[in-house]
Amino acid sequence: EELGELVEAFETTAADLVAARGGRLIKTLGDEVLYAADDAGTAADIALLLVETMSNDPTMPELRVGMAFGTVTTRMGDVFGTTVNLASRLTSIAPRDAVLVDSAFAEELVRTGDAPASEAEAAEAAAAAEKEGEEPPGYRFALQPMWQRPVRGLGVVEPWLLTRRNGGGA
Repeated sequence: EELGELVEAFETTAADLVAARGGRLIKTLGDEVLYAADDAGTAADIALLLVETMSNDPTMPELRVGMAFGTVTTRMGDVFGTTVNLASRLTSIAPRDAVLVDSAFAEELVRTGDAPASEAEAAEAAAAAEKEGEEPPGYRFALQPMWQRPVRGLGVVEPWLLTRRNGGGA
């Protein structure tokens, strides 16, 4: 009975957070949730908010989040394809209370200006902005490359650890 209540609380909290931040809940599978978003920044914000929210609830177990960027096949409200499989594999190798993304996801966050390509680039951009008397770039996220590793059925992937910059939220 307690496990059922915990799963229900997790599913409800996850569904509410995903919807409130502009994502689409695809399905819940007990202790897992699959959602989609129209852009990488929204998806990243949702993932980090899920980890932050659940880690502040002592009744919830640690969360592991994996996300991939790419096309999916949609059928009867569900999504399928390599992108979904990659997100699942990243989830299985993610550290506790952490978010791993694939290299395409990381590249999209850099392309949209939501994350710097590296901390060195962020420092250079901040110094250049200060020199010009301008505001430094408002990066929301930080990316840290992790070790490349083989994942079942998909070959070698390069996961990136996703975090918020300066502890800021959206």
